[in-house]
Amino acid sequence: EALDGESLSPLLTGHSGKRNKEWARSELLGGVNPETAFRMVRDQRWKLVEFPAAPRRLFNMTNDPNETHDLAAMPPSDAPVEKLQSILNEGGTWEGIEQRRTEDKKRNKSFRAEVRSQGTLQYRSRDGHIIEADAHLYPLT
Repeated sequence: EALDGESLSPLLTGHSGKRNKEWARSELLGGVNPETAFRMVRDQRWKLVEFPAAPRRLFNMTNDPNETHDLAAMPPSDAPVEKLQSILNEGGTWEGIEQRRTEDKKRNKSFRAEVRSQGTLQYRSRDGHIIEADAHLYPLT
């Protein structure tokens, strides 16, 4: 399955001006600990973090790279909160994500019985299926 990604080799070889993406999106869907679930999107300057049962957070990564000042309650007028939120929403709602995870678990039940993820690194393919990268990359021996 193809993953929505971008090669990091231009960054590693000093050609960072050749990037194709304007933003990056990441999800941690909780794994064995659902309280750790979050998803985030960031562009060059802003980072928006969303949780299933907590207020979202907004950071200005240029002025606050350590993410110590949450601006979500009163976002600056130049913060593209709606654009960042729409990018997050492309991945679906939290309920939809959980439904797809449940369906994937049913479909992959026999596979998961043999190989169990040792971490929480997951990717979503373009068709919406969740791929547990740790289970594919680091099978139990």
